Amino acid sequence: MAKKRRPVRITNVEALRRLERMAPLILEDVQIALAAGTSLAAANDLVTATANTARPGAVVYRTIQQSLTLSLATSLARLFDHGTLSRHPNTRDVASLPLMVRLLKQKRNQGALIKRARRWTPMQPDLEDMHVAACMTAIEGAIARYDVFARSREGKAILGRLKRFRDGRLAHALMEETRDAQPLYHHLFGLTAVARGVASSAALAIKGRSPSLTAVESIWRRHAELFWAAALDHDGERAGSAQN
Repeated sequence: MAKKRRPVRITNVEALRRLERMAPLILEDVQIALAAGTSLAAANDLVTATANTARPGAVVYRTIQQSLTLSLATSLARLFDHGTLSRHPNTRDVASLPLMVRLLKQKRNQGALIKRARRWTPMQPDLEDMHVAACMTAIEGAIARYDVFARSREGKAILGRLKRFRDGRLAHALMEETRDAQPLYHHLFGLTAVARGVASSAALAIKGRSPSLTAVESIWRRHAELFWAAALDHDGERAGSAQN
């Protein structure tokens, strides 16, 4: 008979400290994922739209594509990491979405965050009720966004595939076959969207402010489109000059 795991309790102060520490680390990983994902998507869209264009040195593009894919998968693997499962969640020292959502679900933490929300603008006490409502909505939004995905059949399959790829290729070089765990683009982009939504809502609840990650993604996308258009067009012009 398996031993029952002994409970590991942490104080209210420690729980809030963990949330405060997790929030910026998770936001950083989300922004790294957005940068890699938009760069990868913009490149793929441009190459697909100009499929009949001859591009010398395509192997270099393929290398960049693979590097961006690995960067995106690595960031997402960190974001959705549950940590060492043999350890109690309260002793796992990773900043990730599942562990953050776990803390946000606890009533004591919700109460503490809502209490702090009343002081988001101490010079404007008339806004307290609005801040409390915003904090509650953000907490509920982060939890719902994560749970709807993670508990769905498709979400479980995608997260399982990502974990197999992380364990077999990113964290280790396992000798067993991991081809069935190769990340699919639409899975990676879908995971990024989930992470963006959860992190944005959670940051608002925890910090009282949150960067517009949708706007950040749009900025990265514009930069990526400008870069790839210039880089690939330049390659085409050089190739044409060489032939002449």
